[in-house]
Amino acid sequence: MTNLPTKLIIDGKSLLTINDIHDCIKKGLNFPDYYGMNADALWDCLVDCILSDDFIIVDWFDFRLSQNRLGNEVQILKTIFLDAHHQYSKNITVTIHD
Repeated sequence: MTNLPTKLIIDGKSLLTINDIHDCIKKGLNFPDYYGMNADALWDCLVDCILSDDFIIVDWFDFRLSQNRLGNEVQILKTIFLDAHHQYSKNITVTIHD
């Protein structure tokens, strides 16, 4: 029996604040209530999901809008997702759509 992948869609058009993005990530990946809504917490919870053999698909649409709106904060989140993909490519795919 195989688990279905967890698909996270981040929509740069509708998510207007960094908290909106973290809320989307938390809900979409079923992170625990104690998720700290910051870059370190994202890495920790993401790796926990990956190490528990979950398969994650991340699609970030209209990233450039997010970046224009929120600057470096979203670039850091993008880097975390891409680093996770590079380190754990069997368990996570990440696509950033400009």
